[in-house]
Amino acid sequence: MGNATNLTVQEVMSLGGEHTLLGMGMAFVVLTIIILVISLLKYLPGLLGAKQAKKEEAAAPAVQPAPVPAAPVEEEAVPEEDLTDDQELAAVISSAIAAYEGKNGLPNGFYVRSIRKVHANRWKNA
Repeated sequence: MGNATNLTVQEVMSLGGEHTLLGMGMAFVVLTIIILVISLLKYLPGLLGAKQAKKEEAAAPAVQPAPVPAAPVEEEAVPEEDLTDDQELAAVISSAIAAYEGKNGLPNGFYVRSIRKVHANRWKNA
């Protein structure tokens, strides 16, 4: 091709277009290969499971002992925490916002005017 200073504007634009198409084409090909590899991964557990089952059949003894039922475990009663008092949480959130804003008690700073409960189902829309 030669030195870039000897090329005309039309030749430089042509080279730029070729390089752009080459780069985009390579990216498209590589992404297509990645998609194909990922789509073939769904067959991998079936292949590995069949090989492991054959190995286990060959190594397994003819008679297996019956499983012994485990003794039931008693769970300890955990007292539930009362989460209805949200004043401490509101204070923590307010102080975090105030620290973030850098308004440490200035008259024109951040004030909490009211606190109201937001239903959990609204967070599903976020």
